[in-house]
Amino acid sequence: AHYAPELGRQRVFQLASGETAQPRQPNPGARGRIALDGKIQYEDLQRHWYQGWAFHDTGITDEFGVEQLQAALPAGAIPVLVVGARKDVRLVEEGRPLKADAGERVVWFGKKNGKEASG
Repeated sequence: AHYAPELGRQRVFQLASGETAQPRQPNPGARGRIALDGKIQYEDLQRHWYQGWAFHDTGITDEFGVEQLQAALPAGAIPVLVVGARKDVRLVEEGRPLKADAGERVVWFGKKNGKEASG
């Protein structure tokens, strides 16, 4: 809410807010866009970090697309962002499908299990 006027609402993201009533919670129009899947809260990320989760990245190719990546990710892994071929960054947003083309990299948060593509 604080940076939206300066950066533009379309460039401000936040994690999902909790279900509990918060007396000083900004109205939805003043909030940023919801990042990730809309259910992930800060406490979830912190708990997973202490359980050994880390950030990883996987390259997308013509032979290994987003569908194959999602099938190969460990259970519960969270796609976070896409790094484009020109090093532009696109954060994964609630309600929008993960899109990445050959030559781009998907950064995800999870526990490596050896099954997913790496590189």
